[in-house]
Formats: sequence, C-alpha cells, structure tokens
Amino acid sequence: MADDWTPVTAAPADDWQPIRKSVTAPAHIPQAFLERFSIEPDPVENLETKAGPNLAGRVLNAIYEGGAAGFGDTPLGLPPEAARGMQRLGIFQDPEKARDITSGIRFVNEAGIRAAYNAIEATFRGLNSATYAAGALGGQLLAEATGGNEAEQARARRDGAHGATASTRLSGSQRGMRRTSGPQGERVNEPIGSVARPDQRDHSGADRRHCAV
Repeated sequence: MADDWTPVTAAPADDWQPIRKSVTAPAHIPQAFLERFSIEPDPVENLETKAGPNLAGRVLNAIYEGGAAGFGDTPLGLPPEAARGMQRLGIFQDPEKARDITSGIRFVNEAGIRAAYNAIEATFRGLNSATYAAGALGGQLLAEATGGNEAEQARARRDGAHGATASTRLSGSQRGMRRTSGPQGERVNEPIGSVARPDQRDHSGADRRHCAV
C-alpha cells in the first residue's frame, strides 16, 4: 500500500525585532511611592505634642529619682551600734582594751564580717532601687499618657514606686508547695511555708485574744 505522507510546508520567516529603548533612572522618588510608607498620624510626633518638650529628660529623671529613693541615702556599712555590740561580745577587737593573742582573730572577724555585710546590703538595696525605678518609670509614663501636670506626675511616680514595692513583697507571700503522701497514701500538695502577711498576723493575734476571752 502506497504511503500518502507529504512534508509540512515550512512557516514563513518571522519578522520580529527587539524594541530598543533606553531606561532613564528617575531623579527623585515619586511622592505617591513615599506615601505608602508614611504613618499618619505619626505616633512619636503625637506623643511629643501631648507630652510637651523634654519628654526623654523627664523619663530619665523619673528612673533616677525612683532608683535613688529605693537605694536610700544611708552609707553602706555595718551600723556603729552593731559594731559596738560585736566589740562587747568579743567578736571585734575593742580599741579600748589591751590586745592579746586573740586580737588577730578579732581583726580578721571584723574585716570579713564588714565586707560580707557591705556586699549583702548593696545587693538588697540595689534590688530595691531597681524596683523603685521601674515603678516610678511606670507612673511617669502613665501620667504622660493621661496629660497630668507636674504635681500629678510626681504623685504618679511615688504611687508607682510604692505599688511596685508592695507587689514584689506580696509575690513572696505565696506559699511554696511540695508533693507528698497524704493520710491514705495519695499524692497531695503540702505547703512548706510563706512570708507572713500583715492581715495574717492581725487575724492570728485577734484569734489568740478571742481564745483568751
């Protein structure tokens, strides 16, 4: 049987030519493009408008004021009355008494105890300073946001510092728990102690008085 296949006629030549155009970079960024990235209204500008000038200075001053109040102005170190008590007990060397073979031990005791006392006191006063500073900062920012005047800002700093200190103390009044066995062998949570709260002390005293009656 004869094959009727015939070759396909080639397509006509394509007359496509690339378009040659020079691209020129713009001399400036279009305003419409810039407006896409703008934030209206500007939150920083609005805050400065409401709070007035020197906002950063007032915030830093609140941190410094709170930190200084929390640290206190009393010099670090063992109080003189405590040092005299140590001398009477023979732990420190009493300068009014004659030195003996144990005087060297007393001098070492005094140097070690004073250094340890200074370190511990600085640590606790530093933590208290940080707590006061954080509370004063929060109070200052709240007063700035609500448009408080100078007196209201000072009161907010003071209340914020006291509130932060009270919250820190109350957070340590929650009882710790440990897992233990109950009367019938079941696993229960047993309190292991807590810091006494003022209301607990008052109620316990009242209970004792009522029981005495």
